[in-house]
Amino acid sequence: MIATAPTVLSLYSGAGGLDCGFRDAGFEIVAAVESDRWAVETYRANLGAHVVHGELPGVVPLGASGVDVIIGGPPCQGFSVIGKMDPEDPRSTHVHAFMELVARFSPRAFVLENVKALAVSDRWSTVRDDLRRTARKLGYQVELFLLNAADFGVPQTRERMFLVGTRGMAPLCPVPTSK
Repeated sequence: MIATAPTVLSLYSGAGGLDCGFRDAGFEIVAAVESDRWAVETYRANLGAHVVHGELPGVVPLGASGVDVIIGGPPCQGFSVIGKMDPEDPRSTHVHAFMELVARFSPRAFVLENVKALAVSDRWSTVRDDLRRTARKLGYQVELFLLNAADFGVPQTRERMFLVGTRGMAPLCPVPTSK
């Protein structure tokens, strides 16, 4: 019996950094969606033609149904301390659009990546609570992790939030690979 790699739908893919990590870990990225045309060109050059240029949640590529995992980094500008941290920033609604697509496709797991401020700022506690509540209603066990890229072999101190949902078991925090 030949084992097949778990399949992934990538949303808000950017140039494909998160996708590279999943691919290198043995996952098969079957479809990706990104709205920035330059990021799409970079993605295609490095990861393949399975990326679609379009706006979410409206554009979802063929091959997205039946995926095992959904990953993505919805726009973070509205949450970022570098920006205005504006609760009315329309880009911030994309974290909820991400969860709507998780509800639509019902994968075995999901990983939503975003800025540290979304994980730790009191200003965003309602958003965090809504995301967790939505995930639990959809049948996921959910954990929020704040991870530093430097702890995983990246030559940059970059803290990011990862909201991880899984079915059937609690998500496990990744073990750092470097110091």
